[in-house]
Amino acid sequence: MTRRAQLNHDFLQNRVLGAVRASLSVSAGAGRHSLAPVLEAFVARRGEFRSLLANAPTALSPSEFLRRRIGDRLGEVDSAWLSAFLEREFLSLSEVPARAGHAKEDLETALVTAQRFLAGLETTEVLEAHLQRLSNTISSLPATPLAAISSMFGVER
Repeated sequence: MTRRAQLNHDFLQNRVLGAVRASLSVSAGAGRHSLAPVLEAFVARRGEFRSLLANAPTALSPSEFLRRRIGDRLGEVDSAWLSAFLEREFLSLSEVPARAGHAKEDLETALVTAQRFLAGLETTEVLEAHLQRLSNTISSLPATPLAAISSMFGVER
């Protein structure tokens, strides 16, 4: 399982958003109190989310794919020019850097909203909307370097 899947699917969608949605059916005070531990865990893991999003363009680059899949089968010179070429094309054609940037913004918004919610200054509905937006933006990132390369050319993997 990828780090992205672990953080976004297992933690953010299933644990955090699941708890937030369950609390919507509970009275406001009881729901707010029951969400404190899960939101504190979300805020505590902010470094993991920030690292995932900061490293996404590099981790999903063609150079990473080349390194992992082809490795030493190319000579040093061929590997260097091919990596440089693919990286240039990736940065000009790929939406990964922009999507990662949007996800970073959505993360900061969700963190502020979670802290405001814990302080009693935000509604559960607004919290849910910001967490869902973050999850959707993370989900829009390709899962693997090969998927990122494919998406550059309009091929979904």
